[in-house]
Amino acid sequence: MRILSLCPAATELVCSLGASHLLVGRTDACDYPDAARSIPSIGKPDEVTVEQVAIFEPDLVLVCAGQERIVPPPDARWSVLRVEPETLEDMYALITSLGAMLSKQVEADMLAHDIRSALERVHEACARFRTTRVYSERAGHPSGVPTFVREMIAVAGGDAYTGMPEIEPLLAFNPQMILALAPCEDEHYIELVVSREGWGALQAVRTERLFVLDERLFRPTARLTQGAKLLAKVLHGVMMNGP
Repeated sequence: MRILSLCPAATELVCSLGASHLLVGRTDACDYPDAARSIPSIGKPDEVTVEQVAIFEPDLVLVCAGQERIVPPPDARWSVLRVEPETLEDMYALITSLGAMLSKQVEADMLAHDIRSALERVHEACARFRTTRVYSERAGHPSGVPTFVREMIAVAGGDAYTGMPEIEPLLAFNPQMILALAPCEDEHYIELVVSREGWGALQAVRTERLFVLDERLFRPTARLTQGAKLLAKVLHGVMMNGP
């Protein structure tokens, strides 16, 4: 099978399943793990065209949110799999489906099991602490974070805000902590959040409990376990080692 991945999370998953040798192309944003960088790039993920896809002669194209334009023409020999799970259960199902397509069922079952087990250990370590009200968002995504990120916050002992990022409902929720998922832990993002009209009244802002976390640890991949451990540290000061 020839796979073209237009999504960083999809590239990570394929590599995690031990199928990197099937990747014939990726995007500039697909730079993890290191082995992915040796795979030819098709360019920027938001600029890929169906015509470019055809050049790689793939059997399967992996896409994510924002790439709805990548649709096989009637005579195409390639198909599309959308990698955009909303919940943790969606992610586990995606891993299983991808494993079946790549003849990596055993590896997929092991990966899903490892992620589940790691999240359970984080939950057990944080269960003794008082729940923290948390508002979270992704840089450049006004619609908010996927449900699985809020589920991770709950795993780490947080009460995740589920409404729209509007000041009135936020004031009613009054988050004790604000988490922003941004590229490479961009601390300048905090200044943007603090400058929003009315947000200065939020408890998290008044107590300066605002954190910018590396968004790459909150993709639906094996690195999600690192993200969960980071949440445990940020919310409760819990340091977790091991897988």
